[in-house]
Amino acid sequence: MTLLEIFRDPGKLAEMAPTDKIIGALQITVIGMALTFVALVLVWLAVRLLARFAAGRPARELRPSPLPRPATTEDSGEVAAAIAAVLALIGDGTRDGFRVKKIVRVPASDSRWSDWNRG
Repeated sequence: MTLLEIFRDPGKLAEMAPTDKIIGALQITVIGMALTFVALVLVWLAVRLLARFAAGRPARELRPSPLPRPATTEDSGEVAAAIAAVLALIGDGTRDGFRVKKIVRVPASDSRWSDWNRG
């Protein structure tokens, strides 16, 4: 009976000497590390094969992004919501002298940490 088979039975495991337990634990560690290494080599080979197949294909041409469309009556609801949000933030109930020239979408932040840091 091998050490690995003894490790399966808790009753026999309690009867083992501490040195036998350490040897069995080292065997399990080496087996786990070997399996991990083999898995990483397989992933590496898969990436190499994909890179080789992708290298033969021509790169796609980049198209220029379309120009932003001017505000239309369809966007008036979004513009009104943006103006209301800005006025609510300012705290002013009137719209005297206030004009929105451009509305720009702010990109999503990287993480909650960066949001917290910005205040």
